[in-house]
Amino acid sequence: MKIIVLVENNKVELDCELSETLNNIKKTVELRLNTSLEGYKFKIFVNTIDNMYLTLSSCLEYFNIQNIQACLIRAFKKDVGGGGRFGLEFNSMVNSVQRDYHNNATEQNIIVKGLNVDSICQNSSCKFYNKKVTVQLGIGTFNMVDLCFSEKYKCCVCQQKPQDIFQNPIMNDCKYEISGRYLPDGKKNYEIFKKSGQIAGKYIVFEDSQNSKRLWHSLSVKTERL
Repeated sequence: MKIIVLVENNKVELDCELSETLNNIKKTVELRLNTSLEGYKFKIFVNTIDNMYLTLSSCLEYFNIQNIQACLIRAFKKDVGGGGRFGLEFNSMVNSVQRDYHNNATEQNIIVKGLNVDSICQNSSCKFYNKKVTVQLGIGTFNMVDLCFSEKYKCCVCQQKPQDIFQNPIMNDCKYEISGRYLPDGKKNYEIFKKSGQIAGKYIVFEDSQNSKRLWHSLSVKTERL
């Protein structure tokens, strides 16, 4: 992703991933400009359809946001009328396969009934720090675009908030519905997506390649007990 950071009259162009932390971006800009950004209000322009921007210092101060994707989510949530082009780059929710989690389960990837996702634990006190862990969401209705701000979004081992980036949704032994709007590649208008009345057996994983992910304007997953 191409971004432009503006600090007063200075402009710095960077290439970075959605998972890049805002603090690392700040340090990179400081090196480029050979000056400290402490006390400065700096803005980041993201390469989106609407060329919207975020004031990262405010996001860091008030929301403890860690990376670009979470920052986009927060800005999208505040976008009046939902007319912006920010959203969640996530699984297409089309391709699924059954995996054998039962025979390979460890403490860090125990799957509960309902919805589960994978993330990376960032609690340095957890024995699975910086490793993949399961976030056990279970039964309920989940706004996936804003999931990392949910009280249920926790490492299954230490119960602390993992990284804001998550992947590999897993449905287990439940009924489920998926609904949302996504932006197809090369288009400017969103399309409706809906799956209703679905039944998942044991450990149904939605898997995608990086190239088949979608930009979701909204994405809701509802799970119920069988």
